[in-house]
Amino acid sequence: MDKCVDYQRADGNWLLLGAGTGLMMSVMDMEPRHRYCIDTDILTPEEWARMPDWLTLMEGCTDRINACGWFSRYENGLRMLDVLRGLKRRPTVYFGAYERPDLLSHFDVAADVQDFVIRLRGPDPPGLELWARSRGGSNPPEAELPGHRNGSGKRPDILEKPVPAPRRPPDAKSRRRKLDAVR
Repeated sequence: MDKCVDYQRADGNWLLLGAGTGLMMSVMDMEPRHRYCIDTDILTPEEWARMPDWLTLMEGCTDRINACGWFSRYENGLRMLDVLRGLKRRPTVYFGAYERPDLLSHFDVAADVQDFVIRLRGPDPPGLELWARSRGGSNPPEAELPGHRNGSGKRPDILEKPVPAPRRPPDAKSRRRKLDAVR
């Protein structure tokens, strides 16, 4: 597919399907094992029709396929789910603004972008082997790319500190106090 971008990275060969260029580029920057990416928002109906065959081909060439996007248009989310269901290996997905969690039960679903990146950096998604067997595929190889994992199953370059909770926006009273203090 001519709209697939190759970052030509030596760290990995993962494929990221994104809906929204900003989110896709952010994930590409955060996880260097993604070598290929494609923004599905720019696909034509003809390209969407070819997507299942193309993903089957790419699944044989890549170690992992993941998807993230902010699917404000319902039909784009359904298209993405349809093509991802055909994969032999269970993908990790983040589908923001998607209001049908019942349709996501077959995937390793991240709650938000931060959780998505944490799941990508952790061990393979739970149930990956069962997913592969249920789809008629073989189990994915246990070995990771050289230099990415140590014997503990964790990437050595990831800090072991807990992720801080997101900051809450200040309430109206505290904003008013700050404004009064400035005056």
